[in-house]
Amino acid sequence: MNVKKSLLLGYGITIGVSLLLIVISLSMMVNIKSSYNGMLDEEVQANQYILYCRVNAIMAGRNIRDAYLVPDSEANEKLLQDSEKAQKDLYANMELLKEYYPSQLDRSKLDEYISITTNWAKTNPELIEWYRQYVKTGDESYLQKGIQFIYEVDTPDQEDMASAASALDNYLVQAMDEEREGIEAKTVVIIAVVAVATAIATIAVIALGLTIIKTITIPVAQVQTALVGFSQGNLDIPVDYQSKNELGVMCDALRSSQATLSGVI
Repeated sequence: MNVKKSLLLGYGITIGVSLLLIVISLSMMVNIKSSYNGMLDEEVQANQYILYCRVNAIMAGRNIRDAYLVPDSEANEKLLQDSEKAQKDLYANMELLKEYYPSQLDRSKLDEYISITTNWAKTNPELIEWYRQYVKTGDESYLQKGIQFIYEVDTPDQEDMASAASALDNYLVQAMDEEREGIEAKTVVIIAVVAVATAIATIAVIALGLTIIKTITIPVAQVQTALVGFSQGNLDIPVDYQSKNELGVMCDALRSSQATLSGVI
């Protein structure tokens, strides 16, 4: 290989190794970013919709209770309308919760929460209807039936719903912690791999560079020594470098000149 190709090869390998390390590093960074974004898109969103569901349920239940606590208040119809709206929002947010729930996680706690919340929400229209019948007819039996239902059924159901929501929320938080720890461990491995690869590539490039330098400096030094010997009348300085590149051709010519001049002398 001639000198020009040797130099181009050395520079090319150096540049190629550098680009390869850059590509590997970027690929690993993209992988980490993708994992992190996946955690945010699913687990964080799921936690957010759990919060929305809990707020909707609290609003829906509290407004009905407030109406029963002060049954003759003129503001009660507005409370009941707000309760109905909160319940619609609750159903919508439960659907979004199911949509954004991480597919890789166990769904048993989710199914339990959805089931308890749905069953609780189904009783709200009855409570609202009993109160409106009380307002319409003045029959206090509707009012008493609603109050009794709130104490005996609605309150325990809300407690079960809150417990299921807390269990689901805690499960998701734990899953997020485990996911984060996995990403951190993966980051450490990636850093170690890149560091080792960089060290190996650096050693390889240095070794290649030294080899190319030797292929140039050794024959140049021999030629220099022989030419200095020429100027001093010494034609016996050995030039033993052998190659088919420009330096090898130059050394062959120098050896030929030494032999010719020695013969003439």
